[in-house]
Amino acid sequence: MNDEWKDDYYQILDYSYLHDGSEDEYGFIWELKGPLYDADIFEELRLNGPSADVLSVLPKNSYKPKMRPRLDVSCGINGIRMKDCRGCVYTNEDVDPAHLKSMKKRLEKRIRNQALDNAYLGHLHIRRGDAIDVCDTSVERMEEYFKCSLDDTKSLGRNITLLMTSDENDSEYRKAIMSLIYDDDRYPHVSILDSDKIVKSIMKGAVESHLISKHMLNNYFVFDVEYLLQDWSSTLMDFHLVRRRSMCTDCIPLKQRLQEQRNLIRTVDERGNVHVLN
Repeated sequence: MNDEWKDDYYQILDYSYLHDGSEDEYGFIWELKGPLYDADIFEELRLNGPSADVLSVLPKNSYKPKMRPRLDVSCGINGIRMKDCRGCVYTNEDVDPAHLKSMKKRLEKRIRNQALDNAYLGHLHIRRGDAIDVCDTSVERMEEYFKCSLDDTKSLGRNITLLMTSDENDSEYRKAIMSLIYDDDRYPHVSILDSDKIVKSIMKGAVESHLISKHMLNNYFVFDVEYLLQDWSSTLMDFHLVRRRSMCTDCIPLKQRLQEQRNLIRTVDERGNVHVLN
């Protein structure tokens, strides 16, 4: 874990423990050790308190029993819900909190506003970091990758907008990748957007508008918002171009892929389920 992600982790930890509210508001302590289902989280209808190791590093008298989250199921007795009782609800990891849904909606709107007209939308993910010696993502290699993958896509009769995400912090590298598209006469029908920059701008604006907490300005939340682009089942993305350790294909023949896709009829029912018919 690099220093930036580690700092973000501690920021989230502090936020969950110490809130900036009144004396009547309490933060919470969370500690997961071992398989979740092996833990007796229903003990005393609250999550277990902190371990001795955690208590030893907390300020004296800073821990209060109320900081142990109550389970929502404990608010009901024999089918009758206790008045003014609130508790934690545990859900599957694919359930988005309201504030996360809000940021994803803002991201989709920003993308549609900035993308080319009548464009196929594609996620371009470039993994650097721990994969830089395994999958060649140099500017020179990416130029060849674009040349092959985007070959003759203009004949499709539609524009293409690439939505770039990357763990690379070097701004010069990011600019160089975008210039491969904008400075090449072969791609007048293609645009590229720095999605990482867009997401951070959206989140900063949401903080200034008091829609989300300033503590959510971290890489973990950015990653959650950007999952809208990374999700291969998403109906927003028409294709994915990925260069990383586990997916380092030399070329993705986009023209062929998009032609095949165009021959399919996609419908979405009222529940959001996608049906694909030949």
